[in-house]
Amino acid sequence: MAFAINKIGDQRYEPAVPVLTRLVEFRWPPNARQKQRRFVLEHDGFTIYPAANALEQIGKNALPAVAEVLKAPVMSRQAGEVAVSVWMQIHKDEPVKGVALLKQEADKTKDPAARQRLGWAAYKALSWCGPSDEAQCKAAVETRYSN
Repeated sequence: MAFAINKIGDQRYEPAVPVLTRLVEFRWPPNARQKQRRFVLEHDGFTIYPAANALEQIGKNALPAVAEVLKAPVMSRQAGEVAVSVWMQIHKDEPVKGVALLKQEADKTKDPAARQRLGWAAYKALSWCGPSDEAQCKAAVETRYSN
């Protein structure tokens, strides 16, 4: 299954985005040679989460579906962390923008529970900001974006 997901990512096959978001927690099985470091483990050059890698390869067009994962009422912590990872990898060249867009999603969401989950995601995304972006990222999380 992981090899098929990798092919989908390589082809940037956008119609697969809804399925990929449902598989965001699916991971390569650990083996003895892998170190247990979340999100940085690689298998043949890919993250241990093949659906996350495929979503990252698809890019910005996957963001609405990733936001839906983060809004979901039944979301494991692992799924949330992987989804934040995908969101910020897509915005890796603009981490401040990535954090700000997550916070905007939170602020425009009407459902209080979904707003709280997206706010958590924006806060979690701060860890993706480097020292030079840290102040701007924090300001983006603290900004209140109107609906």
